[in-house]
Amino acid sequence: MVLDLQTLKMSAESPVELTIELVNDKEAFKQHINVMAAGFEFPEPLARHLSAIDYGETFRFPTSRFYVGRVGGQAVAISLLQLSAGLAGIYNVATIPSMRQRGLGTAMTLAALLDARDLGYRIAVLQASEMGVNIYRQLGFQDHFLFDTYSSSHPSQVG
Repeated sequence: MVLDLQTLKMSAESPVELTIELVNDKEAFKQHINVMAAGFEFPEPLARHLSAIDYGETFRFPTSRFYVGRVGGQAVAISLLQLSAGLAGIYNVATIPSMRQRGLGTAMTLAALLDARDLGYRIAVLQASEMGVNIYRQLGFQDHFLFDTYSSSHPSQVG
């Protein structure tokens, strides 16, 4: 999906209880990873593995902006803005299951898009899941192509 950031449709305001911050330390980055695992409902062994990795200073990459959304101080939603080749890519928009259907994903996406626009980017791109596609369309994203994904029907083991 593609969006001209000059035509960004400012949808509903952020939920009052949500605060969005840019990740700027290792603890916040670990919380970002943990929300990603919970939000995408990764199998527990994979979530545990991802949480245990030392990512170093990944959150300091100049082309990456990691966001954490908090409700009552708890990390509950995330998004990632990747800046490259004149494009603003939106990735890893996720909300923990118990906090869905409250507008948090929209707010997390909008925060990244507004930052991209403020930084002078004009075009934003993303790949949408079925869960997120309507949110992105409401913000003004348009489909430009579709692709199929395939996965195994057999459960996998993560060591």
